[in-house]
Amino acid sequence: MELADQRQLTALLLASVAQTRRSGPRMTRKSAGLPPVYEPPKHKLTHRVCRCGVCDKCKDNERWERIFQAKFADPYYYVRPVIRCESPLNAL
Repeated sequence: MELADQRQLTALLLASVAQTRRSGPRMTRKSAGLPPVYEPPKHKLTHRVCRCGVCDKCKDNERWERIFQAKFADPYYYVRPVIRCESPLNAL
């Protein structure tokens, strides 16, 4: 018993092969337009900070820096002993 003609099967197989994608995966370097070697973006300096110490902005920055140092700066931050959170039974 024959279910289909051999020519019909061959035509269906050829049609399915023709419909398959031959270009490979969608996102490749070639299709994405990326350069072959990664180049980091150029650093753009948007504005420079004035440090003259004479203008109003510099005086205000200096004032806020003094306030910060007086209230929030911890002089012992880097010299504190390291606290280890481990069991004393580890030494056994």
